[in-house]
Formats: sequence, C-alpha cells, structure tokens
Amino acid sequence: SSAALFLVSRLFVWPYYRQTALATFIVVILATVLFMWWKRVKEKEALHTLDDYFSHNELVTALSFEDDKDPLVQSLLTKALENVEKAFADFKARNKNLLRPKALIGLFGTAVVLAILYMFPAASQIEAVEVEKEKAVIEDVKKEIAKLEKKAETKEVKEQLKELQDTLKKTETAEEALREVVKKQKELALKEQQLKDKQTASNEGASDDKGLSKEEVEQLK
Repeated sequence: SSAALFLVSRLFVWPYYRQTALATFIVVILATVLFMWWKRVKEKEALHTLDDYFSHNELVTALSFEDDKDPLVQSLLTKALENVEKAFADFKARNKNLLRPKALIGLFGTAVVLAILYMFPAASQIEAVEVEKEKAVIEDVKKEIAKLEKKAETKEVKEQLKELQDTLKKTETAEEALREVVKKQKELALKEQQLKDKQTASNEGASDDKGLSKEEVEQLK
C-alpha cells in the first residue's frame, strides 16, 4: 500500500505524500498484528492438532467425556498419558513452516521498491516537498503575526494585523506571504512616521491641528 502511494505520488503534485505513506504503513502493520492475534491458534484447535499425533486419537476422545470417573474414560486417559510424551515430541518435531518464502520475497521486493522510489523522487514529488516547505513557512508566519496581534496595544494595529492574517490565509507560497508581511510593515512604518511628523508639528506649533489623539499617542509608544 505504501509503495502504491509512492507510485501514485509520482503522477502529480501531492503534498505530504510521505507522511500519508508512513501513516498508511503503520495502519497496515497494526491491522496485520490485530488480524494475526484474532486468528491465533485457540485451545480447542491446538488440542485437535496435538491429538493427530496420538495413534488412536485418545486425547480428544478422553477429554470429550464429562464423567472422568467412568472406567472407559479412565482407560482412555491412562492410554493418553502413556503416549503423551511421544506424541508431544512428534508434535514439536513437525514441519512448522514458520518461514514462508513467498511472503519474505514479497516483503523484500516491496522494501527494495520503496527504497528506490524514495532515493530517486520524481519531479512531482520534489515539487510536493517544496510545497510542504512553503506551507510550513506560511504557518510559521501566521503564528508570529498572531503573537504580535495579541501583544498589540492599540485597536488600529490589532485590526491591521488581523487584516494581514486574513490575507495570509489566501497566500499559496512563502514568497507571497513574506511580500504581504513586508507590505504591511511598510504601511505601519509609514503610519508611525506620519504620527511622529504630526506630533513634531504640533509641538512646534507649526500646524493648525489639535495634535495627536490619545490613541495616536498610544501607537507611538
């Protein structure tokens, strides 16, 4: 499944395809483990398998009777106990087929394919990684703007930063995001300079204006 995702991601730009493939791999592994646990050998099945190594199936026959005081049952149990060591030894010596060549070859082949696909990404995959980086930069910028908005002391600055955040939501590249940030910085710097000029003119009495308002004074702090 992970190999299939890697192959599909080579056909078009799919951001976070690596994370998706890893998550899919983990889910498949967990599902496989749960399936193996659910399909584990039960006690009844194990007894029947062991019973196959008794010459006359004495084990299951003896255990199938509820009345273990019955002479016939006692006789079967005695015979089963006499043969249990040999039966168990034969059971342990059976061909277990723990290693499944086809499954191992399949796993190895999948691992090789995944390694090759990862080491030699397609142009679409390289572009997808770049898109991921762009998105990460944009998210970092958004977080920094959000912090600045919380620290802003005036309503106008808060509104300007809120407007910038709304603009950043529409940006698709880090270059666009940084361009918007620089633009807003220039606007705020120009506003600050205008307030300083107004304050200077007011102090020197060179303007007919009443001077800075309380909010404008706060913006200069």
